[in-house]
Amino acid sequence: MAQTMQLVPVQAAAPAPKSKIRTIVKERAKGAVKRGASAAARAAASEKHTLIAIVSAFAVGFAEAKGMQLPKVGPLSPAGTAGLAAWGIGKFTKSKTAQHVATGLLSVQAYQFGASGAKIAGDDLLSGDDISGEA
Repeated sequence: MAQTMQLVPVQAAAPAPKSKIRTIVKERAKGAVKRGASAAARAAASEKHTLIAIVSAFAVGFAEAKGMQLPKVGPLSPAGTAGLAAWGIGKFTKSKTAQHVATGLLSVQAYQFGASGAKIAGDDLLSGDDISGEA
């Protein structure tokens, strides 16, 4: 038995027009994303000094955690040494970035001094002990 094929005419239709509402919603969403990204960029730019301080403190901490040998001067930790160097560079070259790096690193040094209970000059005057030797 031979099969016969029937030919069916194919009607091609134009695609349905895009909904105007869908187009408006997409455009508004794109605008909202652009405004949000712009607002985030403005916020980051206004807090640039804070971000620099945080990243510099993170970088020294990360280097110490990885076992890198960082320079150390006297009682200062590597963070304090780098902070002191950054402060000097920022002061004499008037570099705002170096000054912000110094802020972050010297903040880490101050934290380490406080956390270790290091004695600070004049600390015994605050303790209330009589150090004058008079009875």
